[in-house]
Amino acid sequence: MNNATPQTADIIIIGAGIVGAALACALASLNLQIIVIDGKAPGANDLLVSAVTYDCQQWLNQLGAWNNLPKEQLGIFCTMKIWEQTSKDRSAELNFDSAYLGTPTLGYIITNHLLQAALLKKLTEYSNVKILQPAQPQDVQFFHDSVVVTVKDQPIKAKLLVGADGANSWVRKQCHFSLTEQTYEHSALITNIQIEHPHQQCAYQRFHDKNILGILPLADPHQCGLVWSGEPEYINKLTSLTEEKFNQELQKTLGDSLGTIKAITQKRTLPLTMRHALQYVQDRVALIGDAAHTIHPLAGQGLNLGLWDAEQLANAIQQTLNKKRDIGLYNNLRPFERARRGHNQLMLNIVASNKWLFTNPNTTMSELRQTGIRILEKCSSLKQKIMQIAVSGEIF
Repeated sequence: MNNATPQTADIIIIGAGIVGAALACALASLNLQIIVIDGKAPGANDLLVSAVTYDCQQWLNQLGAWNNLPKEQLGIFCTMKIWEQTSKDRSAELNFDSAYLGTPTLGYIITNHLLQAALLKKLTEYSNVKILQPAQPQDVQFFHDSVVVTVKDQPIKAKLLVGADGANSWVRKQCHFSLTEQTYEHSALITNIQIEHPHQQCAYQRFHDKNILGILPLADPHQCGLVWSGEPEYINKLTSLTEEKFNQELQKTLGDSLGTIKAITQKRTLPLTMRHALQYVQDRVALIGDAAHTIHPLAGQGLNLGLWDAEQLANAIQQTLNKKRDIGLYNNLRPFERARRGHNQLMLNIVASNKWLFTNPNTTMSELRQTGIRILEKCSSLKQKIMQIAVSGEIF
């Protein structure tokens, strides 16, 4: 252990991204000393966007962070259209509407860096929250009553360490959490697009051959975020096309329902991998968000699963404090793990199954798929249940 006198805190959160910052906001009112550590300097500006469900937005609003967002840059989706077309005569579509849930929206589309900035701004209001950024953790040691993380040669002693540091989590690796990992055999291309016809606050999911295209409505009625996932070789080929050729390929794949389409921002690609930690908690440590699980973007649930993790962990910590028990003990962290791991595993399984189902080129499978979509489109009660799961995360 470092000979320097340790700085003390109650909770150390590694990762000041959206999920880690949201957890810090949720815990800040509990009279705990919180230190948030992140390796990236604040203010990183990229065009990655995420879908935030209505229920998650309500929680972020309760935390006091949502009002820090520039409302003129918020995309809203009140409806969603899922469709597959394998030929002029063979197609099927499924439509969802927030009106069936009695909510004003299904969710929001927000640039990641703006939401992170809104949460970090909220944290500046709390004197009991300290953010070290940029700063890299160097070492972690565990004791029967504490955990010590060394940052810039300064040891920090706390009751609990939380890993909210993404898919390549330092905390997960240092603490030797076991991980299942499996490629989706897909990569994603991400960019923003200009569309001729207004999106009318509708999100689109287009299945085409072995490709899945998500169209996310941005604040500008003629702009959307595009997440195009497909076989890595094909996605790499797309990135090598000229702008004109890429736009032609995009138009051919999406059709004419949105009018003329063209990419308007730089393209970014990333491999898609399903990961899931076999445990979320040990004595003195917990994992949340991408540190615990990563999922295919086809359902737009990645960030929401992380936010539900943060909310549930904050609730578990508050209940432990109410009982005047040690917040870092395994038995007191288990309610969080029980509440979230099974739910996340089920969502991972559902998404993996849908990815396989909707990218299977078999003709018989395609016919069964489209028949199922048509049947589901006519079943209002089942559609409502699917929307409730997507918006609230409550499966049962």
